[in-house]
Amino acid sequence: MKTERPKTSNKPRKPPLRRRLGDKLETISEASRETIRDPRGTPRRAHGWFRRWFRKLFEVRGGGLYALGYIATFVYLEVTTFASELVESTSASGFIGAQLFDFVFRFLSDSIANMIQAFLWPVRVIAIHPPYGIVALGLAFLAFDRLVKPPLKRWMFADEPDETEVIEEQSR
Repeated sequence: MKTERPKTSNKPRKPPLRRRLGDKLETISEASRETIRDPRGTPRRAHGWFRRWFRKLFEVRGGGLYALGYIATFVYLEVTTFASELVESTSASGFIGAQLFDFVFRFLSDSIANMIQAFLWPVRVIAIHPPYGIVALGLAFLAFDRLVKPPLKRWMFADEPDETEVIEEQSR
């Protein structure tokens, strides 16, 4: 009996982990050098990075109100976790040392817990005031596509070229 070989995919292969890590480290070191050269440009670069991260996560989570609620809840929980760790530290060096040592264990476990809580954000909204929370959530789902999504998409894709610009460039 002849066995069939699995079909190969037309997708390009992912680079090896070593190369991807090296690329990430190079990106981080380039960002650090750029921050030293132009400290006032750091917020602009961070905003672009945040917008790309937000856009990617928004698309992965479905691109609707649930995705926006997930991102808002996750960012809120991460910021409060980081702030509480910062407040609990005794000194700046103690904070940095604790962060480096505990990063793998505590921060990742807190991030996983924050991620799970962010998945359940609709339950938190309903629990605020049970009879009205579910009505507010339903109204938010109804109004999101018309009122919130258009300006949100304009912000998310502000750094992307317009489709008409891309078509004009391709025709040249």
